[in-house]
Amino acid sequence: MAGWSEQVEGEPEPTRAPSATEKTPIETIVVTGSRGPQPLTRMPGAVEVIPRIDIEASRYDGVVDILRHIPGIHVDQPGARGSRASIYTRGLDPNHTVILLDGIVVNDPTNARGGSFDLSTLGVDDLERVEIVRGPLSAVHGSDAIAGAINIVTRRADGPDEARLDLSGGRWDYFRALGSVRGTRGPVDLAVVGSWIQGGIPGWLGSYEGGNAFVNGGVEVGDDAEVRGFVRFSESSSAGFPEFSGGVDAPELPGFEHRDVTELSSALTYENQPFDQLDYAVWFTSNNRWEDRSTPGVPPNASFDFVPGEPDTRDQFERYSGAVRMTLRPWIEGLSMTGGADLYWERGRSKGDL
Repeated sequence: MAGWSEQVEGEPEPTRAPSATEKTPIETIVVTGSRGPQPLTRMPGAVEVIPRIDIEASRYDGVVDILRHIPGIHVDQPGARGSRASIYTRGLDPNHTVILLDGIVVNDPTNARGGSFDLSTLGVDDLERVEIVRGPLSAVHGSDAIAGAINIVTRRADGPDEARLDLSGGRWDYFRALGSVRGTRGPVDLAVVGSWIQGGIPGWLGSYEGGNAFVNGGVEVGDDAEVRGFVRFSESSSAGFPEFSGGVDAPELPGFEHRDVTELSSALTYENQPFDQLDYAVWFTSNNRWEDRSTPGVPPNASFDFVPGEPDTRDQFERYSGAVRMTLRPWIEGLSMTGGADLYWERGRSKGDL
């Protein structure tokens, strides 16, 4: 039999030689914990990668659900999906963990946590994997990463052409629609994903409706160079229990906090490896977030007539950055040197009644 050796009685069963058509497993490459891509087996510290196959098998509804099952991470979300979601890595505050979307830092200094990110707006429809590093990473991602970093990596069109449409519904007026198209044409690949979710939450816990649109494309320039870019747009409107409200059983604050959130992120990257001992990358990113919310910070029946019953707050944050990274591998086994520079500009505004 071709590809097999003959087994002699009493000897261990022989192993089959791999055929030419079989694919060799490729080791997972992680970029969150270092300045340059590194194999997962060479990463120091507590590094965990949640691949797409596990995300689909577990039927997670959002990134919040994924992180709930990770040791060393606590997710705080009062009420249902419409409420703000924050994470505590290794017991530290939410603003001590850097959240990245395909390498773009999306932490928002204007929010109530002073620099965290509201994970409730992130679904799983366009995710390839989630990279989690628990432990101080300030040397890589700055002083905000003293608890760790989480990189949410989106899907590319690196497989066969695909078109997909999913529609589903359920209790409490739940409705979900998902459409995606992926394909490659020569050196160009493109993935487009759009989704919409509404309902699915009992009225006494709040409400949620929102959608995401994502475009990820790349083009090969020569044998070892690539230009890649992506754009993500998200919009949601929700109502949920405000922080420290006490929830359903012990409501300290009557009513829901209402939030309208719009997010727009984009990136453009150029990567090149002119020869085996050298590779470099240059990228530009932008991240914009707008949030309008009203919360029952003061009960409407308070004796202070000059205090509004539901104070409004309007936040706006924008960040633009550019970076360059270069990795040199001398002719010494196991030695590599990485250097680079980052430049960013950011501005935030927060206006409210109180």
